[in-house]
Amino acid sequence: MRHFDPVMASEDNALRAASLRDEGNGFYKAGNMVQAVKSYSEATTLAPDDAKPLSNLSAASFEMGKYADAVKYAESALRKLPGDEFALRRRCRLRILKAHIHTKRHNLASGTMRQLTKDRHFVKDDEWRILNSVLEQAHDFSESQDVDHIVRYASAYFNVDHDGAFPHFDIPFKGVMPMFSSLIERDELETSLYAHFLKLALPTRCPHREPALVHAPLNTIPMFRMVTRLYELEYPAHWLSTVLHNLAHGTIITSARAPPAYPVTRKDSCVMEQNRKRKISIKPFAAEFSTLTTLFTSCLPFGVISPAIPCISNVHRYSISFPPFATTEELDTALMLVFFNTTLPSFSRPVDLRHALLDDDKGDCSPDAKRLRDEGVAVVKTFIWNMLERSAEFWMRKDEVERWCNEEWEVSVWRADDWSRVNSGVKVNEGLVEMDGLFPNEQADLEI
Repeated sequence: MRHFDPVMASEDNALRAASLRDEGNGFYKAGNMVQAVKSYSEATTLAPDDAKPLSNLSAASFEMGKYADAVKYAESALRKLPGDEFALRRRCRLRILKAHIHTKRHNLASGTMRQLTKDRHFVKDDEWRILNSVLEQAHDFSESQDVDHIVRYASAYFNVDHDGAFPHFDIPFKGVMPMFSSLIERDELETSLYAHFLKLALPTRCPHREPALVHAPLNTIPMFRMVTRLYELEYPAHWLSTVLHNLAHGTIITSARAPPAYPVTRKDSCVMEQNRKRKISIKPFAAEFSTLTTLFTSCLPFGVISPAIPCISNVHRYSISFPPFATTEELDTALMLVFFNTTLPSFSRPVDLRHALLDDDKGDCSPDAKRLRDEGVAVVKTFIWNMLERSAEFWMRKDEVERWCNEEWEVSVWRADDWSRVNSGVKVNEGLVEMDGLFPNEQADLEI
């Protein structure tokens, strides 16, 4: 009779566990996280004292958006790691840190950051700076009383229908949560979100909007509703965070394009589906979108990791007035502010603004247009318009406003539906006024 040899059994288990890890790595690289988790789980059962399968299991769980599991497995791996495994220790702690940030557990994230400080020389400088900046932003939000008033004043700035914008953030999702395997692929999700952003930021010319009680928004606020709902459907927070970061940074790599016609036909859709991926500059919209991302951070159900969004202390409220010009009531829902850097070499105000802003196959690909998009134009679509006083009130990151003033930018009012210019421009450094506090009439409300 053959006797049981524990040493041989242990070696067999170790070999089998290594094979399962390799199998799991193959699934992981192919994007099949469900199968990767199964392989890694079997490997941890066969090699319970090995930290590597646990770290792999943590990584796969993170990719699926199972952040609590990712933290649990990473912490188990850390307990089993030998003292000289600095690289794997760093990866586990970074994953724990990101998981805490995405789930808005900032106190735990701060503790993990302190632990990472011990391994500071094993963390890339850029990564360290980004994560530390995110934690500082979270601290700013927790200290800021202004942020508590966002919902209170939202309807004034984000009046996108008769209910206002924010009630939609408060309605709990009541549907059946899908399995991760039934969600669309990450690349497909990003393409869809970028296409929606381009539709909001660069709508094709359409007929003048008639005065009505309800209007679809011509600003990018719906993006925050969309990512909120997608997170509730269990799309991973880091997928959505990456999309918001890229939009706030002003550069996307995608096959999505701005709509080519109004309305978009099925034929147009089929043509757009065949687009190749390319880098697209959306920098004209980055100043506003990064500002809005900061303001919406407290309302989003997940944390955003991005060096492109400013701290809340860097966001201020501004007002700018224009000389009298002809206007109608319908303009109230169809306006945008366009800022130009008139000191750019060979600057000329584009006759076709939308064509100049399009950074794709249908847009203006000339060097002057590229420089204008990257350095010389900013679009603001989210603001309060006072028709009687011909003034606009909006939020903006202060570093951008200071740049506009120092470089002598000018601003004018344009229509967001037909892309026509409404009035002559005024100098930003002459007409822009910084207002007290983030929110309008705050002192009056507090006194009541």
